[in-house]
Amino acid sequence: MGESTSADPLRVLVLAAPRDAELTCAFLRDAGYAALACPSPQQMLDDIETSPPGAIVIADELMSPAGIDLLARTLEKQPPWSDLPIIFFCGKRLSSREAERLCDRFNVTVLERPVARSTMMTAVRAALRARRRQFDARALLARVEEANRKLADADKRKDEFLAMLGHELRNPLSAIRMAVGTMQISRSEDVTARARAVIERQSRNLAHLVDDLLDVSRVASGKIKLAVEPIDLREIAQRCILAMEPEARAHQHTLDLSLPAEPIIVEGDAVRLEQILSNLVKNAIKYTPNGGWIEVGLGAEGGEAVLRVRDNGIGISPDLLPHVFDLFIQADRSLARSKGGLGLGLAVVRGLVERHKGTLRAHSAGEGMGSEFVIRLPLCIRDAPKLRGDAGALVKSGSRKIVLVEDNDDARMTTAEYLRTLGHTVLTAADGQEGLELILSARPDAGIVDIGLPRLDGYEVARHVRQQAPSEIDLIALTGYGQPEDRKRALDAGFDQHLVKPIELQALARVLAETKRH
Repeated sequence: MGESTSADPLRVLVLAAPRDAELTCAFLRDAGYAALACPSPQQMLDDIETSPPGAIVIADELMSPAGIDLLARTLEKQPPWSDLPIIFFCGKRLSSREAERLCDRFNVTVLERPVARSTMMTAVRAALRARRRQFDARALLARVEEANRKLADADKRKDEFLAMLGHELRNPLSAIRMAVGTMQISRSEDVTARARAVIERQSRNLAHLVDDLLDVSRVASGKIKLAVEPIDLREIAQRCILAMEPEARAHQHTLDLSLPAEPIIVEGDAVRLEQILSNLVKNAIKYTPNGGWIEVGLGAEGGEAVLRVRDNGIGISPDLLPHVFDLFIQADRSLARSKGGLGLGLAVVRGLVERHKGTLRAHSAGEGMGSEFVIRLPLCIRDAPKLRGDAGALVKSGSRKIVLVEDNDDARMTTAEYLRTLGHTVLTAADGQEGLELILSARPDAGIVDIGLPRLDGYEVARHVRQQAPSEIDLIALTGYGQPEDRKRALDAGFDQHLVKPIELQALARVLAETKRH
């Protein structure tokens, strides 16, 4: 154990006459134990209360009956886990009755003098071994208590999150139901138009909530697959700012972008990188009072691309800052709640940044002092290909005959009506068997098929179609199953495209325009 130290929890305190104490401590140190001589009984008692040792060796001539009583009272104050070993070297001054009284109540070993050195060392060794088990048990108990506390905190946060989730889902659903009811009783075109706008806006909110939940699950389980290629982050930043400008203007914010003249190339997934930056900018817009500013800056430092998003918004309190990326943790802010959301966006962003082998840090001087989020990604030396054009541009496809197979009545009706407004001829079926028969008899240009169908699921429909019409019909899976393995299964079954609900209507129109087998 080396030199004696008062910080060693397994040190041995020795209370004896100065010469005896010096010899005893020397014997113990020679055997590898930490030992410390106590100059007085009171010092020994103070040490027991302030820094409990591993064991105590006491010579009886240093303890009066009153001192024995003080020692007993001090030992009674020990915490439940502690049973401090006491070794008494006894002669005539400590009566057998006093020794028995201490032995009955405490962990006391009485050795009658003269005491052989080997006997003393055996007693000390046994005492410290038992004491070490006490400290180990205490540490284990502390870890168990801390784990239980964390579990209780996690359960509490989860319950709070589920309650918040229910609240956030009910809000758009309530608005949608109210808008539908208004459309049913109103004949005013203006009222109907406003109700449709409400339905569209709140449907997007619902889709965003579901996307956040799914992304958190996928990131946590490692199921997000990245389509990695060399990307120029300047183009990602430009696209993001262009998309966010209308929302920023609606809040009278100034949205600035600072880009370097040279390309900033990283290995990444363009869609996910844009999602990362969009989430951070959207948060800055949401949590900055109207008329504020948001700055997005891009640069390179020490072999890394550095992307910064700063604002002069409501800031982050010091107690929340270390946990701002954790799941089920959200500040209790009226602005946050008035803006809605589940507080999952930052957890998703951190997970996506880490999947890109990068880091994400949050900085804030406190509430009302604004925030800064800094992303660092490894630079890539390869050139980046040009990013695709505007993803929202709709490619005209001309009229096509389409069979839509969907068991949900509302989804089937609304999707069919949208396709007809684009000029397509649409036939519908409500289950897999009916859909297969309709596709084979009508021989459409394309079949849009849900996966979870009654009687015959979408995979079986696709397999039968490919067996009997291997190259004539475009097949598009329209499904709520969105994992990579779901996409692979759909393509293996014979589908040409795999779209995940809820889809953007323009995305469906674009797929119909681009997917042509014949």
